[in-house]
Amino acid sequence: MHVTEILADRDGRVRVTKADRDLDAAIAHMDVTHVHCRDYGHAWRPHTVSVLAKRAGYEQALRCGRCATIRRRVLDRYGSQVTTAYDYADGYLVNGLGRLTGSDRDHIRLASVRALLKDGTDDGS
Repeated sequence: MHVTEILADRDGRVRVTKADRDLDAAIAHMDVTHVHCRDYGHAWRPHTVSVLAKRAGYEQALRCGRCATIRRRVLDRYGSQVTTAYDYADGYLVNGLGRLTGSDRDHIRLASVRALLKDGTDDGS
């Protein structure tokens, strides 16, 4: 699991940990659509659907309109979701980071907002 820590040295200066640098480096190399999907969630749209054998239910694929990740789900004949699996878009998963923590998601949100600004920076306020 990826853990982000904020540490201060004896002078009270904040020290960025290796985990922070790894996350920031990963974000810097992410496609902006992947950053937005990690911030807002995927923008699912119907892709394909088929009836299972003996009309036992349905297999549906949803496709993200931003990053092209595919979500596959199987529904039983009553509409209950039985299974879900994902085929992530190339480059979406970042090896070595593991699950994102709340603090990690803060980094993602800031990167997402900054990407929307014309020059990618904030005004410091």
